[in-house]
Amino acid sequence: MTTAPTQMPGPVVVELSQAEWQAAVSRALDKLHLTYQQLAEMARTRDFSSLEAQKLWMSIGDSQP
Repeated sequence: MTTAPTQMPGPVVVELSQAEWQAAVSRALDKLHLTYQQLAEMARTRDFSSLEAQKLWMSIGDSQP
């Protein structure tokens, strides 16, 4: 029988510069073959093309790169 660890690891926080954040958002959009405008429209209609698209919107919100 295994037991749960007594202490969970804490969150990892990575601070990005504005340029790094924009590059990361652009890479994520490219990976999903979406533009920011397409993703924003999916959010507006609450009709995402994939779970990954929805998670990306939850991560970046309406902060356009």
